[in-house]
Amino acid sequence: MVTTMYLRDLESRIHCGSLQLHLPDGTGRRLGHDPHETPVHWHLHRADTLRRILANPARMLGETYVRDEWHVAPGQLPRLLAVLMRNIPHTPRHPLRETLQYWRARLADSDDRLAPQDPACFDDWLPSRFLDAGRHYQCGYFRDPDVSLEEAQRTMCHRLLNKLRLRPGQQVLDLNANWGSLALYLAEQGQVRVTALVRSHAQLQYARQCARARGLERQVCFLQQAHDAPQGHYDRILALGVLEALQPRQYAGLFQQLCTRLTRDGLILLQCVGRLGPPGPVNPWLRQYLLPYQYNPALSELSQGIEQGGLYAQGAEILHAHYAHTLAAWQQRFQRHRPEIAHRMGERFCRTWEFYLAAAEAGFRWRDLALFEWQLSPERVAPPDPQAPPVPQTAPELIRRLQRGVAAGGTDGGSRGGQPS
Repeated sequence: MVTTMYLRDLESRIHCGSLQLHLPDGTGRRLGHDPHETPVHWHLHRADTLRRILANPARMLGETYVRDEWHVAPGQLPRLLAVLMRNIPHTPRHPLRETLQYWRARLADSDDRLAPQDPACFDDWLPSRFLDAGRHYQCGYFRDPDVSLEEAQRTMCHRLLNKLRLRPGQQVLDLNANWGSLALYLAEQGQVRVTALVRSHAQLQYARQCARARGLERQVCFLQQAHDAPQGHYDRILALGVLEALQPRQYAGLFQQLCTRLTRDGLILLQCVGRLGPPGPVNPWLRQYLLPYQYNPALSELSQGIEQGGLYAQGAEILHAHYAHTLAAWQQRFQRHRPEIAHRMGERFCRTWEFYLAAAEAGFRWRDLALFEWQLSPERVAPPDPQAPPVPQTAPELIRRLQRGVAAGGTDGGSRGGQPS
């Protein structure tokens, strides 16, 4: 049974927000008394669930949810995770325990655990139930939290187009095109030719169909290949969600390889989900149940790989709330179609996927998850931005521009450094 000791342990940790705990014997207990938040009702179905969660929350919170040992009201899962993540620190790392848990899970009966579910393995039916209409499987950019997911994805595409500094006729390599949406956008709006790599046959069929429908089949070549397969040289390389499948020791080799594929004035645009703190282990639940090869690097690991790979950083940005908003929007759309998804893919799959979306959202809001965005170049000097105003080449011209700015009541924005936003 759930003993008083574990209840007191949990109660001592809740300082932000509040929980209304419903125990298997029909009794309840209020934990935390935040007057500014209504309590989240957390229903436990088994007497030993709380003990196992408190012993290893990073793993057992998700595992017990997938096994239907507890539930919350519809739409309340992100709120519960927010309360728990704000109050319960990271579980200290125990390498021996992690290794034993990993192999115990791998040796368990197949019916007793979920096989890892890489999103690239899905056919095009499931993404259409939670992605935007353009099927962008990437972080959106929310200028306002209330904008639609479609608008946020269009804004992100426009940002990436500007950061790539494209010129008509250039050759672009997209290392992880997913469902092809961004590659088609760049070809259409940037007037460039794109070689786009996808990971599954379903993605390949869908992307090629979209290219034909938009008359872009000659501008965009979709291939089902690994990121190290393409040959030739490219003016721009887009690497979104590539590093998460690698280990830090592989970063330098990847960047060195990409350098050989770039033209002299080439540019790489990199996006990677990482951690703001020091290097640490991947969430054990995520590794077993969804993404077995996932790793989120610390900023130090990523910057070291860039330096060892012979690249120079021309611009960097860290995004937090944008990915949280994106995940929340995916969750809302997933819940809208949850009955038909459960009918087709099973209740256990739904619980796994919705917990993943909620946990990732909470990780961006309350933990150290962040999206790193880098502009990288093999040269010390960045390639020119075709949309930037002309930079003065001589000292007299610079002085005249500064004088004009002072006379107008401020400095000339064109004389400032920095990267486009």
